[in-house]
Amino acid sequence: MCAALSRQLAEVDNPQSPAYDPSEASDIRVEMRRHQKGGAAVTAGVKSYAYPEIDSIRASVDDLPVRRWVECASCIESQDIESTGDADMWAKAHFRNNPHHDRFRIVRQTGWRMRRRVTGEAPE
Repeated sequence: MCAALSRQLAEVDNPQSPAYDPSEASDIRVEMRRHQKGGAAVTAGVKSYAYPEIDSIRASVDDLPVRRWVECASCIESQDIESTGDADMWAKAHFRNNPHHDRFRIVRQTGWRMRRRVTGEAPE
């Protein structure tokens, strides 16, 4: 499990912490489940923080890092990918080892969080 994600979860999952945010804790748990075991890296652009803060969706979502992975629709196994060729190779190997697992999908994820506003501040 990624140490950075563990630290982030410890902060946002503690009701005594000023960073307490149950919704963000849930998002981090999902990311941890998808994180590859054995220290394999998530897609390079997402390593530092899976949910960077932005001020306006219109202005910067297209500039955020993207994570892509292929996953088996019959189980929870997945693999981060850089190309569809990587996805095809992984799916074929997974199918050889699990002949009844014959459905796959490529998932593309961009995560972000909105800047918290001061009460009374108008949304952008």
